[in-house]
Amino acid sequence: MKHFASRVALILVMLFALSGCGQAPAPISQDQDGKLHYTNQDLGFELYLPKQFEYFQTQRKNLAEYTDVEFFAPTSDMGYKQEVQSYGKFLIVRVKKQAATKPDTGFMEAPNNQSGKFWLQFWEKQPKDWSKKWNKEVQKDIINTFKAL
Repeated sequence: MKHFASRVALILVMLFALSGCGQAPAPISQDQDGKLHYTNQDLGFELYLPKQFEYFQTQRKNLAEYTDVEFFAPTSDMGYKQEVQSYGKFLIVRVKKQAATKPDTGFMEAPNNQSGKFWLQFWEKQPKDWSKKWNKEVQKDIINTFKAL
């Protein structure tokens, strides 16, 4: 009987853990205007993306000197160079482990970057199916919403 009770307790604990009841809130929410609010508490930044990025994905790469959070948008342009199948990388947020005074090649300093740790890189050329969805204004809007936490 003791073994049965301990097994039931173990199953209940596992169900609670797997149900997500103790997880942190999702890093993505949508505001009243339909913009997507992305928060990365672990690395200490947030930003907003326009509605057209509704199905975006992220990928994190941890290296010795920095961590990259790569943002991908869905694309059907098979001629576009893709790291992730059917997705184009439109943004990299680079978070340096040590403050830096100048950017790595292709990166720009994030706004309000008092710590010197946040750097941004946008795609140079977008996929064909993004030609009407992407422009310098969209990029500027994303830059202007970036905030270190």
